[in-house]
Amino acid sequence: MSGIIDNRKVKLIDVIKAYLKDLDVEKIYIAVGYFYISGLQKLYPELKDFMDRGGEIYFIIGNSINRKTYEDLVQVYKDLSIASSKQRADILGNDDKNDLIEKT
Repeated sequence: MSGIIDNRKVKLIDVIKAYLKDLDVEKIYIAVGYFYISGLQKLYPELKDFMDRGGEIYFIIGNSINRKTYEDLVQVYKDLSIASSKQRADILGNDDKNDLIEKT
């Protein structure tokens, strides 16, 4: 299935879970305007099984995320390159930005 899912009749979470459980699916590409860790946590059991069997998942997300999501992504991936310089400037205060610059 491909197309636009607007959560009116079909819920995005149900579609993603179905793809994650499908043993014939090896890669999933998702584009969303909003991305929050809380939503990803709802997919955790299915996502873990999918990744454990070698599946790959790719996200294209909108240009703003909340601070909690940003911090969780940085912690998980240990890689500040997941966010653009502009995104970091939008989320972090000056002290945080200076601290990140010193650490990188």
